Amino acid sequence: MNVSLLVEHIPIVSTNLSTISQHPGHPTHLTCDVTAVPVPAVSWYSLGSPLNPTMIKSRGDLSISIKDYKDGRMTSSLLFHNVTPASYGGYSCNATNTEGQASVIIQLVQPLTGSGR
Repeated sequence: MNVSLLVEHIPIVSTNLSTISQHPGHPTHLTCDVTAVPVPAVSWYSLGSPLNPTMIKSRGDLSISIKDYKDGRMTSSLLFHNVTPASYGGYSCNATNTEGQASVIIQLVQPLTGSGR
């Protein structure tokens, strides 16, 4: 017999990579791990303007995925189907539940090109 006890708590949001590097014209994804009870609402924001972050919604070249919520954990990804120069910048993965909210910032940057020696 397995017994599981889930204690309600504010979300904990983390990422393995806080900076992702990708060339224009290629796909990439930003990923955050969320631990929270009860189930949190997860949203992504573009931090183009620090005073006015913009909520991201799935559209043709950009989509948001959430892998199943189990035992208080889930993974959310922001998928870029085709990185453009306008894609570069900071993004925030936010999780909110009845206990509170938390977020993590991930940077999407253009890889450095070789310098002419």
